[in-house]
Formats: sequence, C-alpha cells, structure tokens
Amino acid sequence: MELARRGWDAAANARTLMEDAGIHWRLHVRMGEAPEEIVALAKELGSCEIAIGSHGLTAAQSLFLGSVAYKVVHLGKLPVLIVR
Repeated sequence: MELARRGWDAAANARTLMEDAGIHWRLHVRMGEAPEEIVALAKELGSCEIAIGSHGLTAAQSLFLGSVAYKVVHLGKLPVLIVR
C-alpha cells in the first residue's frame, strides 16, 4: 500500500496536466529495476509503443551513468519515443 501511495504522490504533477488536457490515463506502480519493469508492463498491457522522458543526459553521460530511457530502448521490442 505504501508503494502505491508513493507512486500516486510522485505522479501528482503529471496527473494534473493530463486531467487538465482531458487525457485518459492509468497509473501503474511496480517494484524492481525500472527499465525491465517498464518493458514488462508494456508487454503485459499489449502496448504498441513506449513513451518515456529523458533527463537530458548527453550520449557520453548516458554511456557512463546509465539511463532508464536508453536501457528501455535496448531491452524492448517496441518502438520507444523519448521525450526531452
């Protein structure tokens, strides 16, 4: 229950933006390594694409620091839209 509450709280700004724009949405909160969980959830939901935000890392920073978006691109079989 704590995980769900934290996920709900963390998504507050995004929820407000989507509701104000009239966009239908659902929140999914999972535990584990983010890239693997994102790809697994997309597969479970039968998604045709993954859209994910980036933190604006350069290619070199992503290489050394790692990036959830970068890993999702390489793990998934779906097209991935990276929004900066």
